[in-house]
Amino acid sequence: MKICLPANRKSYSGQALVMAMIVVIISVIVGLAVFSRTIRDQRLVAFEQASSEALEIADSYINLFASINTTTLFQSVEQGDVEVQGYKDLKNLLASYEMDDLDSDVFASCKEGTSSIKVKLSLTSQEYLELTDSTTMGYIVGPNYSSVADGCKLQLYTEPRGYSSVGLLVHKVYGKKVSDLIEYKEYALEDILPYCISSTTECTNSRLQDKASWTLQSTLEPLEIGLKDVKGGYSLDEIRITPIAGTVAVKSVLNNEGCAGELDLKTVKVSVTVTCANASRGKDVLIPRENNQSYSTIFDYTVYNGSGLLQPY
Repeated sequence: MKICLPANRKSYSGQALVMAMIVVIISVIVGLAVFSRTIRDQRLVAFEQASSEALEIADSYINLFASINTTTLFQSVEQGDVEVQGYKDLKNLLASYEMDDLDSDVFASCKEGTSSIKVKLSLTSQEYLELTDSTTMGYIVGPNYSSVADGCKLQLYTEPRGYSSVGLLVHKVYGKKVSDLIEYKEYALEDILPYCISSTTECTNSRLQDKASWTLQSTLEPLEIGLKDVKGGYSLDEIRITPIAGTVAVKSVLNNEGCAGELDLKTVKVSVTVTCANASRGKDVLIPRENNQSYSTIFDYTVYNGSGLLQPY
């Protein structure tokens, strides 16, 4: 008995082989993509870890240099920049300041292969220093008041950062020498001057209450403060500036260079660049002289509001 097959029935063995090859090729492509992604992610994680460690090292050395005696630090850069590269030279530099290096075991993994460190100290002036609303900059005039020339003014060039306008409180502290002590004038509202530093023609920061009480200060003009100021027999002892509701960049200069006697506005710029496994991170800090360092900011955040209450901004 003969069995007749349909005329359209054919052998699909060749097509099956082609399909199998296509599946294999797709699987290989997917596998390679997954492998490539895994390798890339591993490298990214390793880079981020190295970058974080480099930043941690830079931060640690910045803090270390900031703890060096200010007078010693300034004397070391008066004749020119100080620059070292490598952990060995850095250790010798720290030894010259009578400072111990950081624990070498902490950063051992970042001192091998392509890792390196570079430190530069330089004397600088007229650079913008960013002050957040958690910091206060002080200019101590008192000990040098007798050597301040008539008409000498401190000029503050200011720029808001992050906002188009930011508040800035200028607090004038007055005192006079009595025997070996300083007697300070009692606090008065007019001793604190509120400014709204703005890059536009108006004060737009919503965090500043009662905007009419804030004097609009353009970033195009410097804020000038007379250093020969006297009130009720008390001479100007200190100027304190505190940002409110944001960050303010401040550049400090004198209207006539050297008119403030020993009040020196120069700073030491410490730059630390760390490379850890090809990931480089750097940080800078400006270290002022002692006459630009002041007491705690805890007293600068509460302002008498004229209504019988102490109200923080």
